[in-house]
Amino acid sequence: MLEKLPSFVLVGAVALAGCISVDTTDTGDSVGDGDGDTTGDGDGDPTGDGDGDPTGDGDGDGDGDGDPTGDGDGDGDPTGDGDGDGDPTGDGDGDGDPTGDGDGEPAGMCGWNPDGPYYDCGFEGADPGGNFPLECPNGLLEGDPCANSGLTGEGCCDANGDNWYCAEGEVVFFNSCS
Repeated sequence: MLEKLPSFVLVGAVALAGCISVDTTDTGDSVGDGDGDTTGDGDGDPTGDGDGDPTGDGDGDGDGDGDPTGDGDGDGDPTGDGDGDGDPTGDGDGDGDPTGDGDGEPAGMCGWNPDGPYYDCGFEGADPGGNFPLECPNGLLEGDPCANSGLTGEGCCDANGDNWYCAEGEVVFFNSCS
């Protein structure tokens, strides 16, 4: 009977038989989940709770980063911003203010004073008419001539929430709003 089969069928059957293998690396695992224990939960610890730690309480934080916070950023602080300093600002300086300057003081509050009308401390928001931008030009230095700064008498607010304007139309003036 074998002499009637084409030779490529016989060669293919022999080659296929040579490709079959058996995994013997998990000899202590009698349930076949591949983790080496006999619980069948696949997490590798003998508790059977499926969370991968040996406590047996089943309360792994579920984010897989190894810290107990459950926020997934791996730094151990509970804010989830990934900078590891424990404050929620995400700037990494640890002082809790969002400016990133590390001085520990909260950001000032600068905005449009409608009674002025100009930018001033203690107000919020931009010029509602859109004539004067809230953001300050780069490179402002107190005492510089206004003509070189791009600043006007209506002023502006910097990223720290402080106020800059041209005093008497001639020199750049800095007004700390903190």
